[in-house]
Amino acid sequence: MRFWASVCSFGGEIAKSVLSGHALPSYDRTKISDPYGIETAHINGLKNMNICPQSFTLPITPTDPNEKLVATFVMDVPTIDKLKKWVLRRITERDKVPPCFNVTSVVATLACVWVCWSKALDGDKWDCWTKASDTGDNVVDNSKEHLALPVDCRARIDPALPLTYFGNCLTPCLKTISKNDLFGQDGIVIAAELIGKALQTFCKAVLDDFENVFPKFSSIGSQRIFGVSGSPRMRSYEVDFGWGTPKKVELISSTASYGWVTLSEHGDREKGGLEIGVAMKKPQMDVFASLFENTLSSL
Repeated sequence: MRFWASVCSFGGEIAKSVLSGHALPSYDRTKISDPYGIETAHINGLKNMNICPQSFTLPITPTDPNEKLVATFVMDVPTIDKLKKWVLRRITERDKVPPCFNVTSVVATLACVWVCWSKALDGDKWDCWTKASDTGDNVVDNSKEHLALPVDCRARIDPALPLTYFGNCLTPCLKTISKNDLFGQDGIVIAAELIGKALQTFCKAVLDDFENVFPKFSSIGSQRIFGVSGSPRMRSYEVDFGWGTPKKVELISSTASYGWVTLSEHGDREKGGLEIGVAMKKPQMDVFASLFENTLSSL
């Protein structure tokens, strides 16, 4: 992306100044080792999904019947630090020792967003949870909530690929939690633990069991997935195609019908922080915005 932007900013000519700042994209796939048969497993998985050329044809007019709103929620640095300290304190008070994983900005933010997002989508059911909590009653819900996080594999496989590798080199970190835990009083803390520990373990062996990723997603069926797209490390707001850096970045994944949110760095680089893109129907968006604001203000 950066190389493409740099070439565009120089009128399409690959100047020496461009090459000095941005290495050429690497298309060499011969260095990728596949001892687990991942390629064959993925080809078979795609065949089972009945993908055909028409699957990649975009409609002339929008066909999404959900009439979703797309909104960006900003987490500034002081708020993120406050949330991280709160999660760290709650875990330490409970376990009497600090957590065994890093409570990063991404971990704490996604945990908070996941809880608010799931509650907002549950609507009336969430109201029942709230009323039961106020009266001291227990609500038993054996359903599951699922998390899908993209992990960059380039530097985590052997042999490692260059950072300029051009291609899809991501794997999904897929984890499951009970709705009882996610909606409970310590839902954000439990979600942060799940995300932090999952990333810590998964990043050490990103290709383990990756050949079974399609059966894993198939086993989830119609159950809800909290999927995350994008990363603050992409530094999307620094990309310049010749007409200046972008004022606002939105990833199309946030409008998908299957439940993705997007994550990026804050557009104001001097202030720092994170941007979270969410797509929901208006009633759900109103609930999410209220929950998100109230949760952060109550820390």
